[in-house]
Amino acid sequence: MRAFVSGPPVSFVMPLTIEDHRGVNEHGQELVANLILQVTLPPLYPSESNPPLIEFKDVMITDKLAEHLDDVTLKSIAYFEESELRSFLLSETAEACAAEGPCIYELVATHLIERAFDFSHMHPFV
Repeated sequence: MRAFVSGPPVSFVMPLTIEDHRGVNEHGQELVANLILQVTLPPLYPSESNPPLIEFKDVMITDKLAEHLDDVTLKSIAYFEESELRSFLLSETAEACAAEGPCIYELVATHLIERAFDFSHMHPFV
């Protein structure tokens, strides 16, 4: 038991695809985000004072309707305000973590998927 407790924190990555629920934007694009989310559980998790650490390891936001050629480098056309999105996710789930136990599903399935694009901005080159 001591070896487990003194070991590194439990951490895992989640590959996610999130479609923009708002539909086609002002540029005629239907955005979709492919991201890798890393979640690290702190000691004494779950508790309101010890929320999980959330890191966006990779984010690519593209136009779902665009045709992509094999010889063209794919670029992200938008970005998330990651610190604001992370703060929102943690504030929305802190109470649930303390009251109900582990909250990763609620964090991802409810809040991230439904609200991620509220924290997105188009790159200026679009």
